[in-house]
Amino acid sequence: MSAETKATARPWRVSAWSDGGWLNKPSICKDGLTIAITHPCPATPFQECQVNAELITRSVNSHEALVEACIAALDALSSPPYACGAEKEIQQLEAALALAGEKA
Repeated sequence: MSAETKATARPWRVSAWSDGGWLNKPSICKDGLTIAITHPCPATPFQECQVNAELITRSVNSHEALVEACIAALDALSSPPYACGAEKEIQQLEAALALAGEKA
């Protein structure tokens, strides 16, 4: 079972979260369920937390599509007539898939 099937279903979105006191930070949500709150420390500016939450959300929401695209490109480049001369691109795709926790 992959991490995608164990994780909260996508798409995720960014929402404001507050504890009713001093803590008011962006959160990452799915259908009203808070998945994460982006506040590494109380001194972190709201805008930085907002940008971090947006980056995390975009990354998670696009992960499966990007992995599928990398696998398709790797398959295409690994087949004749493209295999010869595409070694660098093949290595880049394999490295990207490894970073994503996927096997090429």
